[in-house]
Amino acid sequence: MIGSKLYRTKSCADSITWASQHLIDAPHGSVFLADSLESAHGRGGRVWIWQPGQLAVTIILKPKTFNLSSVEDLPIRLNQLNMAISLGIQTVLSEYGVGLKWPNDFVLNNKKVGGLLFKVVWQNNFPTGIILGFGININNEFKPTDELFDIATSLKQELGNELEMRAIYKNLLHSMNEFYKKWLVGAFDEIYKPWRKAQLNLGKKLKINLTSDKTISGTMLQVMPNGDIILIDEAGKQQIIPFYTVQETLVV
Repeated sequence: MIGSKLYRTKSCADSITWASQHLIDAPHGSVFLADSLESAHGRGGRVWIWQPGQLAVTIILKPKTFNLSSVEDLPIRLNQLNMAISLGIQTVLSEYGVGLKWPNDFVLNNKKVGGLLFKVVWQNNFPTGIILGFGININNEFKPTDELFDIATSLKQELGNELEMRAIYKNLLHSMNEFYKKWLVGAFDEIYKPWRKAQLNLGKKLKINLTSDKTISGTMLQVMPNGDIILIDEAGKQQIIPFYTVQETLVV
């Protein structure tokens, strides 16, 4: 169960690293919470500056089974797990109008309110554990002089009132656990369909920065059940962009 054990500290450098140090001894579903983070990083290794009022949660998952028909299905099942967790988060945040920006961002009023990191730890070509880290801007605020003001926001900033972080935290754990259970038994339609519906950028023109330092521009046509997208590029050709190759997605 997600939330089976809580590790808590006042401060740490990076909760992903902290959780990694407990991968062997921590039980499945363990949650790592720090009141402040000193040197956290987001997707692509970008520096993530912690502010009071943000909720930062790291979770260790140790699935006993991946329901594989063959070992070749493992990457797809991992992508589906990523979808399940991101949908579990978005389902709670949808109450405030938050949607998904492929691949792993949470967006409100065209600004980012959070993101999800998904790290797989491998041994002998098979995952021994999965470390999830997500941050949600809840009661922090971005000033016009802040570097991220034009692209980031918080629930408080958009809704005009402070929210109860503890209640949101509890709801997030419950929701993620429910979608994790659906993934565990292979009920993928109950994940993929609402995950696809929550995507905000379908039909929009995107600029996608890849981990290979290449950039692709085009219109997002579809999100596929394996997590990849179909993009119509500027030459009118369809391209499949794999889920794991993306560093950043921008709407243009």
